[in-house]
Amino acid sequence: GDSTSSPNAWFNKIETFVNGPFDKIMSGLILLNTVLTFMEMQRLGGIANASLGFTHHKQSTATADFIRIAEYIFTALFCVELALRIYVHRLPFFFKGYNLVDVVIVP
Repeated sequence: GDSTSSPNAWFNKIETFVNGPFDKIMSGLILLNTVLTFMEMQRLGGIANASLGFTHHKQSTATADFIRIAEYIFTALFCVELALRIYVHRLPFFFKGYNLVDVVIVP
C-alpha cells in the first residue's frame, strides 16, 4: 500500500491536526457550550420564578429538548477531543495539570 495508509501516517495526520487547528475548533465549541449553559440557566431561572409566583413562565419543551440534545452532542465531542489528545500525547498527557482537569470535567 501507499504510505498514507500506514498507521504512522494516520498518527502523524491526527497529531498534526490535534497540535494545529484543533485547539481553535475546541475553543469555539467551549464558547458555544458556555452560551448553551447560560441559556439553560435562564430557562431554569424562569421556571424557578414561576414556581415562586413571581412571574408567569411558559414552559417550552422544544427549548428544553434542544438544550438536552445539544448537551449530549457537546459531551460526545469533548469525549472525542479527550480521546484524541490521549492518543496523540500518550502517557505524558497525564502529567499536565490542565489535562487532568479535562479528564475530571469531560465525562
